[in-house]
Amino acid sequence: GLLIFPAFLIARNVLGRNAAKIVSVLVAFNPFIIENSLYTWTKNLAAFFIITSIYFLFIRKNEKINYIVAGIFFSLAFLSHSYSIFFILTALIVLIYQRRFLRRETGYFLIFLIVFSLPYFIWNYASYGTISSSKFVYYPFVNSYDDAFNKSPKEILSEFSSTSISKIIEPRLVNVLLTLTPAVALIPIFSDLGLISVTENTYKWSYLNHFYHTYFGALTVLLYVAAMIWFFGFLFRKYRIKHDKILFLFILIPFIFTLIMWGWYEQGLVMQ
Repeated sequence: GLLIFPAFLIARNVLGRNAAKIVSVLVAFNPFIIENSLYTWTKNLAAFFIITSIYFLFIRKNEKINYIVAGIFFSLAFLSHSYSIFFILTALIVLIYQRRFLRRETGYFLIFLIVFSLPYFIWNYASYGTISSSKFVYYPFVNSYDDAFNKSPKEILSEFSSTSISKIIEPRLVNVLLTLTPAVALIPIFSDLGLISVTENTYKWSYLNHFYHTYFGALTVLLYVAAMIWFFGFLFRKYRIKHDKILFLFILIPFIFTLIMWGWYEQGLVMQ
């Protein structure tokens, strides 16, 4: 529910108040968000902090206080879930692209980002003798989520070094297809081809379920259509909205990072 507020603020500044109201309704009844609100998952909280950070850093005016607030919210996103590092890196890339990275205000952003993130590293070092106990760094080198947690770093790297290039690329290509196509049409096809495994516990075959809410790792039909309309509008619109490129980069770059990170088959990367 918290996502409604930063989404409204961004939409109001980019599209106007009336469009922002529509965006708020779409976010409130988004089936993907509703499903992931039914249980405690820190990525949901991280998403709120990320979108709020984008608003203060890139949508509002270039004022010192906005850089500071963005740094604090990005650090809170990182403390909520380490996956937020992809969006922090994206923010730095966009700042470089906009030639804002060397400004004094960006220094404030980095200082507050680092200072408010320090508790994570201090606690880990005090508890485990290392600055990070996360297994996230091993994801690109394993064939399953369990391998990242159950195998030693030496085993993981040894197995990865003997893996063929095709076996490394194949799951990532399938993940792209499953993420960028509507699940209602293609998940059954990929299942029949043996590329993914679908069971009653992970996927419901009701057509109504497909149309409104399908497997949470891929886009529903309605979200897919909305995404395609926005994407082609972005490509072919003669006069682009001021913040179009920024929002596009915050979709594209984290997706590329995610694609590289996940070394095993997923039924779409939208969830990640």
